[in-house]
Amino acid sequence: MERPLRVLLYVTVAITGAAVLVIEVAAVRILSPYFGASLYVFSSVLTIILAALSLGYYVGGRIADRFPTFERLYALIAVSGITTLLAEFLALTILPGVEGIFSILTGPLIFGSILFFAPGFLLGIVSPYIIKLISRTGGVDAIGTLSGTVFFYGTMGSIVGSLLSGFVLIPVFGVRMSMVSTGIALVLLGIIGALVFHTLITRTSPYVYIARYSSFVLSVVIMTTLLLVLIFNSKFPFPHKVLYRADGTYGHILVYETELLGHPLRALKRDTNNESAVYLDSYDLPFEYTQFFMLYPTVVKNVERALMIGGGAYTVPRSMLARDELVTIDVAEVEPTLFEIAQTYFDVPDSAQLVNHVIDGRVFLNQDARPYDLILMDAFGTDLTLPAHLATREFFQLVRRKLNDEGVFMVNYVGNLNAEAPSLTGSLVKTLYSVFPNIKMYGIYRNTDRRQNILFVARKGNSPINFEPNSLLSVTGDTLRVSNMEVDIAKYLNGDELVFTDDRAPIEYLMLAQYK
Repeated sequence: MERPLRVLLYVTVAITGAAVLVIEVAAVRILSPYFGASLYVFSSVLTIILAALSLGYYVGGRIADRFPTFERLYALIAVSGITTLLAEFLALTILPGVEGIFSILTGPLIFGSILFFAPGFLLGIVSPYIIKLISRTGGVDAIGTLSGTVFFYGTMGSIVGSLLSGFVLIPVFGVRMSMVSTGIALVLLGIIGALVFHTLITRTSPYVYIARYSSFVLSVVIMTTLLLVLIFNSKFPFPHKVLYRADGTYGHILVYETELLGHPLRALKRDTNNESAVYLDSYDLPFEYTQFFMLYPTVVKNVERALMIGGGAYTVPRSMLARDELVTIDVAEVEPTLFEIAQTYFDVPDSAQLVNHVIDGRVFLNQDARPYDLILMDAFGTDLTLPAHLATREFFQLVRRKLNDEGVFMVNYVGNLNAEAPSLTGSLVKTLYSVFPNIKMYGIYRNTDRRQNILFVARKGNSPINFEPNSLLSVTGDTLRVSNMEVDIAKYLNGDELVFTDDRAPIEYLMLAQYK
């Protein structure tokens, strides 16, 4: 085979390799708003793509042996572009209706297969097909070198696709445009590649190819155009007024308005989590856990330096600044756009006393040497569970080192108080207690069998943790004294519960077991 033709085939396998990784990364982001950015989503997507590629390799080799033509190869690439666009259209139309119906264990596998198996399978056909086409004129003795070269270029393309999707396409243009651009690129590669090879090999005019394959080219163009029209005319189905929606660096961000107990409410949702909210007709905090956080002056006096891990809509820092003129608040929030969103939609002031850090909370604590009077943590992963690296003994030891002698650590967690051991709640209690023996635990609701916000207050020193008797929380019309909300932690300090460490913190596994 002539060198220019071989180079074009290597370019083809590199482009399709890049497309596989763009689709794979985008698939995680497409599924995350409905099933969370969990290990189960990542594992499901990896499994589906690898299964599709492996079957594509197998089938591709057999097809190439029977029909070793350039036209067929590039026709399959064009069809892979159409299935990529179809996956994006189906994601926009069917996924919003399945939220809450399928679990985070089964949902990603089922819908990931429906959406992404076909493009992965078709792109898997490319490598063995190209090996066959080149080997027809390259000599049998060079088949090992040829195979290695083809997979080298395919893998290099995948590396470029991975970096491109993570650093450029998804952060800058979003998931929809990433999928659309990938689909269009594959369609164009299929049509133009077939045209170029047909012309160079047969030494005929391009018009001969167009005339010969006009029905196929026309069908591809019509299907591509139809899918693009459907994709860009698909509306985001949501029952409330949407003010803002975009794909952030770490998840899908949605700001919307609704009502709560007859009051207008503005809320922030990230992937599956409703994270923060403010009333539009008052300065009161809607959620019980944020009201709880605002009781911090009863356990730590004269707070000068505070840290909040997990900003969300920054409603707690906003309320702290309104209450305390002396406090300086650092906020560690990994999502780069949330602080600007909070200032735009949630009335967060531009104040020198509120310092935002776009960084993971644990990384920030490792870098910041100054001690704090108060550290608050309100950080969640999939389905409102704590990120594993923020729930281990090593992390809590780091927090303890960053507190003043009588400093306080307050944690918001969502779980069940009565799950069977080993449980997520019990293991978290046991892990916290191993570092902070001076700790108290509070449940928001009297009904301990329901999933609810559970609050922890831990002090570095030995001073007792006492809330003032007149501190009240209003919970759906039922006023509760904080003292009535306290949970006895003794039942969790047994051998059946785990102590989470950086080496072993099976949080998502325990979460699934807890809510079976």
